[in-house]
Amino acid sequence: MNFLCATSTGILAALSFNFPSLSFLIWFSFVPFFFLLENLRGVYLFFYSFLAAFLFFFFSLFWIGYVTKLGLFFLVIYLSFWWVLFAFIAKFFISKKFCEVYSIAFLWIIFEFLQESIKWGFSWTNLGYSQYLNSFIIQPAD
Repeated sequence: MNFLCATSTGILAALSFNFPSLSFLIWFSFVPFFFLLENLRGVYLFFYSFLAAFLFFFFSLFWIGYVTKLGLFFLVIYLSFWWVLFAFIAKFFISKKFCEVYSIAFLWIIFEFLQESIKWGFSWTNLGYSQYLNSFIIQPAD
């Protein structure tokens, strides 16, 4: 079950990036990931959040492999650790029962901001980019 949750999160999120007609999938792709956050701890949380992230980044950035396969591999591993760190911090907020929905959403925004702001940041896979065709949804963010 955990394997299915992790793989479905990674693949559904990647599909929303690669196929603009499937951009709505991003809204549902993290439901299985939140199930993992709720039910896993420790090494299992690490493994399954890493798996979900690895699949997402690998399938979203597959085209980099045409230039450098090794570069794609290390980039995907590096980016996957952002999701793992997010998972452990989100798990902390879930365990404290402190405004879970708001704190997790805010935490994700902070992670995406940090990911694009630091020296070795990488902003090509921010979740909002999958919604570029849905101007009625992303316009208020402007």
